[in-house]
Amino acid sequence: MSRFINKKPVKELEHLVHSFYFQSFYNKEQKNSGLIADDGCYEIMLVKEENAILKTGKQTKYQIPKTYTIHKVEQPFGIEYAGSFNTFCIKLQPWVNALFFSDGLPQGVIDLRMVFGEEISCLHDRVFSVSDFDEMVEIAEEFIIRLNIHSSPETKFINKVCDEIYVKNGNVTVKELADLFQTSRQALNKLFYYNVKHTLKKFILLIRIRASIEYKLTHPDTPLTSIAYMFGYSDQAHFVNNFKRLCGTTPSDFVKNRSYSCNDLR
Repeated sequence: MSRFINKKPVKELEHLVHSFYFQSFYNKEQKNSGLIADDGCYEIMLVKEENAILKTGKQTKYQIPKTYTIHKVEQPFGIEYAGSFNTFCIKLQPWVNALFFSDGLPQGVIDLRMVFGEEISCLHDRVFSVSDFDEMVEIAEEFIIRLNIHSSPETKFINKVCDEIYVKNGNVTVKELADLFQTSRQALNKLFYYNVKHTLKKFILLIRIRASIEYKLTHPDTPLTSIAYMFGYSDQAHFVNNFKRLCGTTPSDFVKNRSYSCNDLR
């Protein structure tokens, strides 16, 4: 059993925050796991329980603290939890990842007290002290506003690049983007990686995979071969292999099992 609620931010925060969401899972089994379809957005995650584990593609396991984000974790990855898992999330826009998180972070699950100090613990306690989702969002918006983060000209440029990738559902090449924005592939790749903390090629692939999931969810009877061609793959095998590498399962099984991050697809 699961519950999912999401909400867009107030207009003044749209350039920083993609959305807020609350998600809860309850299961009588001792362990239940859900796979995550990464979208390239860093998330400020607040978790009510203390018994959740993040597992990676190499079967590395991280204990999840009450406030965390995931930094350069090898895909596929997913969550294991015992009984219940309740989380409130501030999903950032990908072009501001570097404005919130520095290059000096270690790889893995990051305790956000390393980034925001005890203020993030206060945010956690305030968010879970209320039961109304809109109140949670208001508290989180106040937190983001207090951080006083401003976009740079470079950030605004990468915003435009990301928007183009979204419009194309990830069915675009690095060369096509470089030509469109009248820059070299090398310069675009360097600037993109600095701001988003993903290579441009990797980000394009993430968005293409997420878009294919969304299409499969809304068109469950469409064959995978048709979806593969639709999203720029030359054959179904290439599409399925890319999907399994990033999500740990096939597209059909991911959608059938309503995996952990089937919600909030852009």
